[in-house]
Amino acid sequence: MSPPLRSVLAIGGSDCSGGGGVGLDTRAISAFGLHPATAITAVTVQNRTSFSSANPLEPGLVQAQIETICDDLFPSAVKIGMLANGAIVSTVARMITGQKLKNRVLDPVLVSSSGGRLLEKEAITALTSELFPLCDVITPNLPEAELLTQMRLKTPDDIQKAAALLQKMGPRCVIIKGGHAGGPNSGDLVCLDDQFFTLEAPRIPGAQWRGTGCLFASAVAASLGSDEGGLAPEKLHRAKDFVTKVIQYSHKKSPSGGLLVFPSGFQA
Repeated sequence: MSPPLRSVLAIGGSDCSGGGGVGLDTRAISAFGLHPATAITAVTVQNRTSFSSANPLEPGLVQAQIETICDDLFPSAVKIGMLANGAIVSTVARMITGQKLKNRVLDPVLVSSSGGRLLEKEAITALTSELFPLCDVITPNLPEAELLTQMRLKTPDDIQKAAALLQKMGPRCVIIKGGHAGGPNSGDLVCLDDQFFTLEAPRIPGAQWRGTGCLFASAVAASLGSDEGGLAPEKLHRAKDFVTKVIQYSHKKSPSGGLLVFPSGFQA
């Protein structure tokens, strides 16, 4: 039986507050008109202000979820978020290869916005050596890019050098998100096939939002998976525009920031 819609597989952790993780992934994927499927890697206990615990699932259960989804839905893209530990990193890498998953987007989350560790320090080597070479796109923020490259990223030139270094680790495209930087605009540096360009959007001052990294990576995966056109700059711009619209609407509903809010019936 063929699936009724094109689908995107979201692999990652569950956030009980709904502020991030696969719960937010599914909302983004649905907004692009695709069917969201999920493989849970861990259950986190957190809310907008605190992080209590992260509880990884057994790697065999993660594998079983991915295999079952691929046996039926044949995802046109995959978004990877929280992986918790090295065993799950290795399992996901093996599944990407074994199931021939395409349009692979990795958000290399290391620490949650509320302060909880989402990947064991010992697993970072597995992430860069086993998973980076299999990915089409990775989307680290500035602190994650600093940790992954062991560089201090203070200038645009620093960020460009870091993106080039991360690309040498295997992914075709590196997007270093600029949400943690200052300035009137939120600029994400893209290194695609050794070419650099920026995804720009106006920055909303005075508000902090949870889940924007999850939202952006999911939007990239959904944009890539929406057709057979492959990885192209216009699809990355589409994802950036989608995230900007969600943040702008959320700001109207809650000017001080917090959880992202989607307009009723909103489509990308």
